[in-house]
Amino acid sequence: MRWSADAPTVDEAVAWVLARPDREPLRQDASGLLEEAPTLVTYAHAALELELDDVSFLWESPRLGLLQVWIEPVRVPSGDEWGRELTAAPARNEFGLTRRELHVLTLLAGGSSNGEIAAQLGTAPRTIGAHVARLLEKLDQSSRSGAAAVAVERGLLWMPLPATTGTLMGLSVGKLDLAVARGLAPGSAGRRPSARRRPTRAPILLGLVVPEDNATGDGDDMQKGAALAINELNRRQVAGRRIQQVVVRADVDSHASMAAAFDELSRADVDAITFGYIGNRAVIPDLVAHAASFEFPVLHASTSALAEAVVRANPTEMGSVFQVCGSELSYGDGFVRFIDEIRERRLWTPPNRRIAIVEPIAPMVVMSDESLEAAERGGWRLQRVERDPDPSADAADVVDRIEAIEPAVVLLPTFRDDQLLIDVLRGLRARALTPLVYAIYTPSMPGFLERAGSLAEGVLWATVTGQYGDAFGLEFERRFRATYGRSPGRSQAGVHYDIVHVLALAWDGVGHPKGYSEVCQALRRVVHRGVNGAYWLGAPGQTGLTYPDATPDPSIGQAHLVLQVQHGRHRIVAPDPYAESTFAVSAPVSAS
Repeated sequence: MRWSADAPTVDEAVAWVLARPDREPLRQDASGLLEEAPTLVTYAHAALELELDDVSFLWESPRLGLLQVWIEPVRVPSGDEWGRELTAAPARNEFGLTRRELHVLTLLAGGSSNGEIAAQLGTAPRTIGAHVARLLEKLDQSSRSGAAAVAVERGLLWMPLPATTGTLMGLSVGKLDLAVARGLAPGSAGRRPSARRRPTRAPILLGLVVPEDNATGDGDDMQKGAALAINELNRRQVAGRRIQQVVVRADVDSHASMAAAFDELSRADVDAITFGYIGNRAVIPDLVAHAASFEFPVLHASTSALAEAVVRANPTEMGSVFQVCGSELSYGDGFVRFIDEIRERRLWTPPNRRIAIVEPIAPMVVMSDESLEAAERGGWRLQRVERDPDPSADAADVVDRIEAIEPAVVLLPTFRDDQLLIDVLRGLRARALTPLVYAIYTPSMPGFLERAGSLAEGVLWATVTGQYGDAFGLEFERRFRATYGRSPGRSQAGVHYDIVHVLALAWDGVGHPKGYSEVCQALRRVVHRGVNGAYWLGAPGQTGLTYPDATPDPSIGQAHLVLQVQHGRHRIVAPDPYAESTFAVSAPVSAS
């Protein structure tokens, strides 16, 4: 069967079936079409049994109207056998054909004469002649054979057949109709299909939830990083399909808004959901459970110990949710390790052994009990600085408390609150206070250096998922800048680019995006080296590993990067072997 180059796509599929040898079919049927018309499932099995390659026809649903149906061979997930995929979507009916004209065209394509068609449909040959004349005009054809060719190419064949006739046995639809009429049961056929020009397959729909407030630029980085990966992968296709991005915006601090975004993407029949983070940590367990209810894979970069714990405690029910990077508990370990290291290497001589820790918003915990014990063993005295959870609160109170402590180091887990970090830096400079400032994540956001200006000079900061400064990271940055006209931030653009590639490896390995269980199994096996490091999600909790905190092997983990702003640029100063520069004590910069 030949398929037209401009055959309609199935972006708006209402039902999907994968008939597999000797197994129950996989299916997606949010519309209820398969319950209404179980014969369609039987057609998919019959195509498998009869070893038919590509079939297309029209089906009329009382509720959904006229539908285009495709059946094509696909490799069965997690196996070398071939099944048959049936997809149904609203028909275009671009030629404006009536139901009766489609009945006539179907029988004409089977080789029936006007008299035979008239007898089969119970009407006069003259009436059929008039229908045929209108068909030739609408299809812009001069002969019956030309009209028949268009009908086969465009799938303009009515099923079930409008009449019982043996003349259509030369067509795939005739073979299907006869097989179903005879009650042919699915067998064990699973041969590789013949080499033919393939139809346009339904795209893989990848849902992305981004922050509705893009003030920090993270949401734009998420979308652009993922889109860059999708554009590159679509040049070769994934599991024989293109990937299509479906973006929904949500308030990442609101349980209701995030849940509604997940629901909207589920209704769009996406094959996976990705998102950056959940701002309100208290709602993470409920949102993880909500995400897991959809069964398709959900990948995120929330750096959340709570998210990891929920999946670890319920691996069966929550097995479709993956956190691609380590949790915030690594930050305390890395902080203590770094300040001990630069002191021991005599890169820095602390004026005292006091550390001021600005409290993160609960229930986030940056300094675990183990981190606190490590700091105490190193001779450090930790003093906590409470902060007002109101984002509009004046940072002057925080600076007052820091000044009262006179610390050697200030740990600022400001995360998305870049304004608080900038205000604290301004307050410290205005008072000529010169502690080391060690921030968590915040400077990774796009445009931070421009917003902070000279206040950022010398600032240390850490991230458990950040763009490396090696060939992978630099090439990604070059392509991002060439595509979008600006440099990416140092975290979310890279991790979302990498997430798409991780999913693509799983989809390619399984052969089909709808085999959700098989795709999730593949995600636990995949190892991918991306621009933010290496990804392996097979550990308990299905959370990415942090090097060197959670694994001594950098080939399966993302490095816990410590960077310093040096001469207006982010430079990685730890850990080896990823360091681009050495930590340097910066001269105080006047407030601006």
